[in-house]
Amino acid sequence: MTTSHPSSSTDTPRFGQHGVAVKVDNTGILILGKPGVGKSSLALELLAQGHQLVADDHIEFSILGPQLIAHCPTQTSGLLHSRELGMIDVRKLYPENAWLAQMVVEMIIKLHHGPNTPVNYEGTWQLTEIMQMQIPSVSLSVSSPTSLSARVLAAVKLLPLRQSELHLTNSRATTI
Repeated sequence: MTTSHPSSSTDTPRFGQHGVAVKVDNTGILILGKPGVGKSSLALELLAQGHQLVADDHIEFSILGPQLIAHCPTQTSGLLHSRELGMIDVRKLYPENAWLAQMVVEMIIKLHHGPNTPVNYEGTWQLTEIMQMQIPSVSLSVSSPTSLSARVLAAVKLLPLRQSELHLTNSRATTI
């Protein structure tokens, strides 16, 4: 579910999206997928590896110059929900820098159930549009036997190469 409302601190419009926002190796990642696909579980795994949480379940976005900024809503600041463990206060269980209030979104990971994607030597990279900003995205199957966090880390390392390829080919963006 998405919502639009003016920001309380500025006149910048904001947009809300269901998902998880994390910062992995200084790269801002938005994790999207249907409820129950494993977005929060992936965030918990990434936190355990020393990466940072920005928002779980609901993310607010704004535009700052040429950048899409993901913000954590005040009511869920520092919280991550696990179906098995309940509500986790990241600020109490992890190092001080494990939670951030906001980040620049540089990549989108789209999680899905089902079989792995057919062999495609280019991968499943595309551009996804949020608030008229085009962000590189990749689809990952939660059914793959390869660790999901390992694939996210590989995607972060591949991002600079794929980003230039996507913009050079003028790929059409899907809109959220």
